[in-house]
Amino acid sequence: MSVLNKTVYRYFVGVMLICGILSGSILSDTSVYAKKYEKADVTDVVLSAESRDVKLSDDTEISESNYDEEYYIIGDHGLITFDSNDRTIVVPPEYSESTGDDECVGVDITYKNEDESVVKIDAKTHTYTIVGGGRSHVTMSATIKVIDEESSTGYREETWYAQYCFISIWDLSKTTLDKNKVTAYSIYGSLSSADIALIDCPDLTYYTFSYTSSNDNMYVSVDIDATEKLIHLQTYTAGTAKLSILINGKQFDVTFVNKAITINKDSCFIDKGGSVTLKIKGYTGQYRWKSMKSSIASVSSKGVVKGKKIGTTVIYTEIDGKKIGCAVSVIKKGMSKVVKKAIKVGQTCLYSQPRRMSKGYYDCSSLTWRAYKQIGKYFGSKYYAPVAATQAKWCVSKNKSLGKWTYKKVESFTYRPGDLLFRVGAKNGRYKGVYHVEMFAGYRVVGFENDVPMISMVWANRTDDYYGPCDDIICRP
Repeated sequence: MSVLNKTVYRYFVGVMLICGILSGSILSDTSVYAKKYEKADVTDVVLSAESRDVKLSDDTEISESNYDEEYYIIGDHGLITFDSNDRTIVVPPEYSESTGDDECVGVDITYKNEDESVVKIDAKTHTYTIVGGGRSHVTMSATIKVIDEESSTGYREETWYAQYCFISIWDLSKTTLDKNKVTAYSIYGSLSSADIALIDCPDLTYYTFSYTSSNDNMYVSVDIDATEKLIHLQTYTAGTAKLSILINGKQFDVTFVNKAITINKDSCFIDKGGSVTLKIKGYTGQYRWKSMKSSIASVSSKGVVKGKKIGTTVIYTEIDGKKIGCAVSVIKKGMSKVVKKAIKVGQTCLYSQPRRMSKGYYDCSSLTWRAYKQIGKYFGSKYYAPVAATQAKWCVSKNKSLGKWTYKKVESFTYRPGDLLFRVGAKNGRYKGVYHVEMFAGYRVVGFENDVPMISMVWANRTDDYYGPCDDIICRP
């Protein structure tokens, strides 16, 4: 048998021709016939322990793409035997036998070999030898003469055809890898990939391939680029996997490391003139920080961001061809207090409308009132929080409305942390049917698509993107 592991590779049992008779078999005792075959002249052919027999069946009406086929290596050789499944086995023509009312008086077997640079076939001894890499289709025909007293010639002829495909793969015993360990990086759960070159690799038009991984929790995809002669690795999962990759029967051992890169802040707000420091985690190599709008916020080589002008920009860096960044909103001096207060109240107090003004409790309008109280804005009521509808009416009367809330304004970074979203439409008899207020807390970078940052909306007391733009209004007190 070949040294190739047939439990791993696709194994195609070759099958090509046979003989059958319309009524009964030519032979009924195939075991006896096999003994005769073993004593034939073909036993003079020297076969090594790695040689293997090729069985050819009588499947004749098949397309070329469905030929029975098997993978071989150069030097493989063996006997071609003809297996007719549940019919009679027919061996070379010099050995014939008769049985029953039919007698086989001659068998003429011929071979048509598509590519002799791949396989050599000896029609006399019915043996093959793999001599080169590639693919060769072999067609065999057998014309059988059977005694038939009713025929004018005294016999009838039956012709059977079969096809088989030899696929020869090149020896990779001298092939090596340009590296045995590779490291890739995943950002925002992105697909990570790495390539390993096969050095001194012969033609890979046809190859056998399989692999195993030591890490079941790290899904790794391994592919072979036969043209570029590369091993291509991919994964979405952070971790380390030791891979055993088998190509043409040769094992290559590779360690694949995938690291998740994160940023300490993907959303933040700072007062004009303030600063914040961004840091990358999971990567120790060199990288360069950049600002999409340096007029709004600049960034140093060490990740120190300074707010220069009111607005929002994205500070980012690129590692391994992938971008990662933070949406930085620069707001009026003192406004960071307002937003931080709203976030703290939502995180540390209990929601209760009856006890909304008591210590340790809040509802939506008392939360925004307490937050803006930090900078002396009370929505017309200094000692008690007005309800959401009253706050909205106050903002509109002071020309603080930004109009309807739209995606276009979100994408253009029109809104700022501290802006208030008033939900409208309730039949409550109040101003514009306002029934709820929420504080906008900025933007978050959740990825990049074609170098454009993908943004989510951040809320002081809700999860990101909790609300979607509709007919609600946004105000800036």
